[in-house]
Amino acid sequence: MNYYVYVLRSLKDGKQYIGYTRDPDRRLEEHNRGSAPATKNRRPLEMIYKESFTDRAAAIKYERKMKRYKSSSFINQKIKAAKKMPAGFEPASRSEPRVPIV
Repeated sequence: MNYYVYVLRSLKDGKQYIGYTRDPDRRLEEHNRGSAPATKNRRPLEMIYKESFTDRAAAIKYERKMKRYKSSSFINQKIKAAKKMPAGFEPASRSEPRVPIV
């Protein structure tokens, strides 16, 4: 099963939240129900980016990298790059991001 790094944007204040999960749709629902303390007061939220990884360690490493930047410009660059990738794109390394999904 794949892991996903995702970025949520608050429709209330425009701030972003970065996390990882196995099931991004379920996790978005949890955030919007208020089950996640970090985003409870920033609802509603929308998913603006998610990227698939083959293993948990790679997803955690990438999530930490994104959080270190804490820059919406970095995240916006990732979203733009993902939209330009050809359908079916997959890097050679299994521990690298597989398919950016926007």
